[in-house]
Amino acid sequence: SIEGKGGIQLSYSLGPELTEEQYKYAILDAVVTLLLKAPLAQEVGEASLGAIFGLENGARRFLEAMKTEGIPFDVEGWRVELRKFAEEIVEVESVLAELTPPQEGGNFSQQVSLFGDIDLHWKPTSSKQVREVLNTYARNYVNKYLGHTEGLGDEDSVDSDALKSMAMIKLPTVMPDGTKAEQPCMIAVNLLEHRKLSKIMSTYGASFIDKFVSKEDARIHGQYIQAIVATGRLASRNPNMQNLSPRMKAYFRNEERPTQNEDETWNVKPTDKIIIQADYSQAEIRGMAQLADEPVLQEAFSRGVDMHTATAASMFNIDMDGLLESTNPKDQKTFKQARQKAKALSFGIPYGLSAAGMGKSLTLQGVDTSKEEAERLIEMYMDAHPQVAKWLQTSDADIDMRSSRLKEVDFDATLTLYEWHPKATGAKFAIKNDTGALPTPRELALRLFPLETIRKGLTEALGRPPYEDELEEEVARRVAKTKWIMSFKAPVVVLRDGTPFSWERRTIVGRRRYFDISTEAWMWKMLSVVCKSKKNGPRRAVTEWCESASSPGYGMKLQGVKTDREGLKYPTRWDRIEKQFLGSKGKQKRRDFLSFVFARLAPQRQTLFELGLADAIRAKRNQSRNSPIQGSVGDIGLLGYHYIYNQLDQFETVRPIAAVHDSVFLECEVREVFECRNML
Repeated sequence: SIEGKGGIQLSYSLGPELTEEQYKYAILDAVVTLLLKAPLAQEVGEASLGAIFGLENGARRFLEAMKTEGIPFDVEGWRVELRKFAEEIVEVESVLAELTPPQEGGNFSQQVSLFGDIDLHWKPTSSKQVREVLNTYARNYVNKYLGHTEGLGDEDSVDSDALKSMAMIKLPTVMPDGTKAEQPCMIAVNLLEHRKLSKIMSTYGASFIDKFVSKEDARIHGQYIQAIVATGRLASRNPNMQNLSPRMKAYFRNEERPTQNEDETWNVKPTDKIIIQADYSQAEIRGMAQLADEPVLQEAFSRGVDMHTATAASMFNIDMDGLLESTNPKDQKTFKQARQKAKALSFGIPYGLSAAGMGKSLTLQGVDTSKEEAERLIEMYMDAHPQVAKWLQTSDADIDMRSSRLKEVDFDATLTLYEWHPKATGAKFAIKNDTGALPTPRELALRLFPLETIRKGLTEALGRPPYEDELEEEVARRVAKTKWIMSFKAPVVVLRDGTPFSWERRTIVGRRRYFDISTEAWMWKMLSVVCKSKKNGPRRAVTEWCESASSPGYGMKLQGVKTDREGLKYPTRWDRIEKQFLGSKGKQKRRDFLSFVFARLAPQRQTLFELGLADAIRAKRNQSRNSPIQGSVGDIGLLGYHYIYNQLDQFETVRPIAAVHDSVFLECEVREVFECRNML
């Protein structure tokens, strides 16, 4: 038998010599791993995951080689660049100061520094002050962006997406020479630049160099983690190689690299080291072409043409090659806009981007597109790619079917799990902190339901003290309940048999993505259903929640409030109400709100449960349709890593050093660069 108890771990860094207990623990680790091989292999086979297990396992040596080699980084060159960024931040702040001059009686004041610069006396990092500045100095842009004249409120976001939208708006502006011209919101433009530069300085500055650039070899040795990201793609940490600033790319270089002369010629030696980047282009579209078996896309890929140009030609029935070759500026503009539209559709449709989202995305790219125009573009794309349309419709129909078949859902058990899972998790770790070991199910059950409490409850129910066998039977029920609760990693919606309400999607080679509905997502959707309802009952409950002095929500603001024919107030700005249920106290506020509503709408409780769950399922529509595409791209990446690693023996100097999204980076000497390129 295997000795020990779950949760007891021994450290291997306590002293220079290992103890007998540490040796024993290590041996047991190895034995348990060996014993687990057969049952786990059987489970893998039964779940039809053998192929994907092979892919994951086959990529491991390549990923370990990347971490070991690391990517070279020119620290001194990057330090020079960081100093330039610091100077650029000062320049941007000076521009912002000029754009926001002090106003009499206003909230902002300025003064000139000793060096003649204008000091900025509001903080571009403060969302509150950014709202005030935009409302004060760019109100016409704010009004255009919001679609009303109330200005930015506390609940309105001023994140990068909001600023990008404002920066795209062009309004007539009086120029310094007195003429009028269409100008973007320059405060938004400069705030975006300030945030970008500040992000680089704070995230990739001196602390990044100290923490992640090895002092031994001046390389960054990022870690790559498999089977963590739901889509199947790699995760990365220490640092996150997938999230480095594009401005750093030029500084991934070796000291023994080719050098450039002043006349822009190069000094290249056969032993100089260079970095090769290989990118799996248009990966998602290729995955979708295979999953949907779309001949239009497959043929375009087979011919090796530019996919977005080919898509535009088939959608709009225009000669894209002729437009590209034309010297007429109007033709060039038509080509560019048609290709941009096709590209946005090709990448947006697999993600379920709506017509409104598509229109906004294209507009941000400089191609003004209304929601109605975007709807027409989506129709044209589907008409040009009928197999893609069919595949997506099938995926969406599956979600619609699941959202309409809720009779097997056990809402009472779901509420029990929602209430008790956090309590049980907290109790489990409290016991571990006290004893150094994880509790048994019985220990945990008796922490949640103390024996005296159980005895007292039985006494009240029976009208006498319980017999020992009756007490033990009730304890056993509580232990079974506790085991069921802790069988879940997190509280989710469950069926009548106690299992999760769930479904799965598979990639081309069988990678499985598992979907369930968290109780938090379900609660959010019920909250939304109540607040958006046009029926008297929910409206009365919302009004009472906000206005009754005995309500936990007394004083909560109804945003965009209107009054219906019955005299009941109702909100029209769900986005602003939603934010009042966020924050550190938001979870308890949501619980209080729904308890308050359920107490007043008891007859409609089941209907609310089902409407909220149906909405929560439909909210998974885009993830469900996209997961086989994203997962297949990740699978192909793993196959590529395995293939490249098996080719390395034919080279003397080629080494894998990094992987970023759909790109892989190899380092080699110049003498092997062409053979390496051909292999890739």
